[in-house]
Amino acid sequence: MKEFRIIPEWKKEELYKHLIILSKKIKSAKKIVVFPSNDISLVTYIQIKTRLPGNFVDRTPQRDMIELCVNKDKFYALLSQKQISHPASYPAEFVEKNIPQFEKYLSFPFILKPTQNHPFVDLFSKKVLEIKNQQEMRSAFRLMSKHRIKFVAQEIIPGNQFYLVYFYISRDQKTTAFTGFRKVRQSPPDYGTGSLVEAFWDEALISKARELLNEIQYTGIGEVEYKYHPGQEEHKILEINARSVTFNRLPARLGVDMEYLYYLDAIGALEKRGEIRPRNSSIKWMDFTKDLNSLFRLKKENKISVPQILASFKNLRVDGYFAGDDPAPFFEELYLLLRAIILRLFRRNH
Repeated sequence: MKEFRIIPEWKKEELYKHLIILSKKIKSAKKIVVFPSNDISLVTYIQIKTRLPGNFVDRTPQRDMIELCVNKDKFYALLSQKQISHPASYPAEFVEKNIPQFEKYLSFPFILKPTQNHPFVDLFSKKVLEIKNQQEMRSAFRLMSKHRIKFVAQEIIPGNQFYLVYFYISRDQKTTAFTGFRKVRQSPPDYGTGSLVEAFWDEALISKARELLNEIQYTGIGEVEYKYHPGQEEHKILEINARSVTFNRLPARLGVDMEYLYYLDAIGALEKRGEIRPRNSSIKWMDFTKDLNSLFRLKKENKISVPQILASFKNLRVDGYFAGDDPAPFFEELYLLLRAIILRLFRRNH
């Protein structure tokens, strides 16, 4: 059975209603495995999961762990408490009290990062705000206060070396899986999500992520994101995404299907397998639409050449939307891309 339901604002009662409707169409003996795929669906789901019938199952992390990862101010406070290396970060309350002399703590430019992404992205259409001076700082602070958006002020780590550790830790912690990646490009190019991602195994970084997850007693699916600080010669943790990620078919191509492990664990059919490691490969995954937008901007700013673009596609094996047994999402994305290009050309000529 294939069915989709659109829940525009991710209201918890709407989600609950639609899941109940779905459950009535499925035999009650069958388990329904829930896979939240972004922060807002994850947060909405954990608010209603205890009210759902018993045949709904999942292997999302513990609720307090999800809330910790989603709320960046709490997350960075925990990292500071445990002395885990991360970008210097200050909560909104501290910023408000120290606006006139804030350069004593962070020099310009720095970024304002929302503690929760979705209200911020809806307002600004970007993941962070880069602040270059006092005037921008005061203006941004007023706007965020008006819309009651909490944030942290955070130092900018130089360079563009982003590394990702995607993992699964079973309910009983007897089966674990780790895969490593690096962002070749992201969209937008400065502060965005990965649009071209490459398999990249760094044993030291994997061990670092594993130790962190053991320390905070994390189980379930997730991704730890790091950025390498060239001046300090260390990887600094940026965030933990407590859910599946967009490039999840890339680790599957490497022999580590995190979502299938999640599924088996959720229905109680996961065998104890110790640690599962990926095949050694440098294959890449691409989100075609986002990566094209990123390339347009990089080329416009003369930050990338045609030979560099062509070289970056070497070993590309996985597309974010295309699947032979279900090509509709790919053609939908292609249609939206062509439509956007035509509209842009039309506006330019008129």
